[in-house]
Amino acid sequence: MEWVVYFRRAVLDVNGEAIFGSRYWIRSEDVSTQGIRVRYTTNKGNLYAVLLDTPMSQTLTIPGLILPKNAKITMLGAKGKLEWQQYRQNLFVTLPDMCVGKKSPAYTLKISQIPLS
Repeated sequence: MEWVVYFRRAVLDVNGEAIFGSRYWIRSEDVSTQGIRVRYTTNKGNLYAVLLDTPMSQTLTIPGLILPKNAKITMLGAKGKLEWQQYRQNLFVTLPDMCVGKKSPAYTLKISQIPLS
C-alpha cells in the first residue's frame, strides 16, 4: 500500500497531464545522449517528453528533436521556464537543480509547441 501512495504522488499527481487523455506523438520514444529513455505524448496542443531515468547532469540532450523557435519548455512539478537551445538536430535543455541525481519514476518536460518531427 505504501508503494501505491508513493507512485501516485510521484508519478500521477505531478505528471498526470502527460498521461491522462494523452495520445502518442508521431515518434513514441528516444534516448538522450546521456542514456535516458524518453517517451512522448501529446495533450491539448502540448508535447510531453517523459524522462524514465534520473538525470545525472543539468544538461539534457535529445538528438533529433527540433523545436520551433517560439517553443517554451517547463518541467511538470517545477516552477518557471527552462532554458533550451537548438543546435542542428540536437535539443539541449537545462534542467532544474531539483531533479539532478534525485530518484523519481519519471520527470516530464512540457513543450508548448509540438514539433513536426
